[in-house]
Amino acid sequence: MMNSKDLVCDPQSREDIRAFAKGIRRKYGYEKEIYFPIEKLWDKMALDFDFEYELKPDNEFKDNVYAYTDLNENKIYFRAKLFEKAMLGNGFARMTLAHELEHLLSFKLFGIKLYRKVNPCNPAYIDPEWHAKCFAGELLIDYDLTKGMMPEIIQEKCGVSYDAAVYTYFNVHKGGGKK
Repeated sequence: MMNSKDLVCDPQSREDIRAFAKGIRRKYGYEKEIYFPIEKLWDKMALDFDFEYELKPDNEFKDNVYAYTDLNENKIYFRAKLFEKAMLGNGFARMTLAHELEHLLSFKLFGIKLYRKVNPCNPAYIDPEWHAKCFAGELLIDYDLTKGMMPEIIQEKCGVSYDAAVYTYFNVHKGGGKK
């Protein structure tokens, strides 16, 4: 059985993904707003980008799986409790919405293809999971609007988890914006 660790996709840089996230922010009028309300825009995005989503009971998911995207069905499935938390502004849950949105949109809008991995040490720029994590961070934590902010401020202002704020602060901002 193949899992996501067995897959690679067309290359994308952080700059490419940042531009995509900024385009989404611009589309909804949030390019200058530090907080991107993905939870309030979710139904509108589903309509605008022509996809569906479904909430399922937690017991229908494997351990440590909170959501998944079915590209054949053009549908995202969420644990119901996770989705409820996202609607209440929970940072981890909001990042999960953005993560799954990237999986769906990158294939739907750009036709990015998945390939079976041959090299166990493939770089991040061809890893679909890295693409989705990167997009979630770029969408919810705008690079230009958060430059110079400490992790606690990023967490508070952007409505993300502390781990996401710390990652952005140390690896993206301190790393020159490219990691």
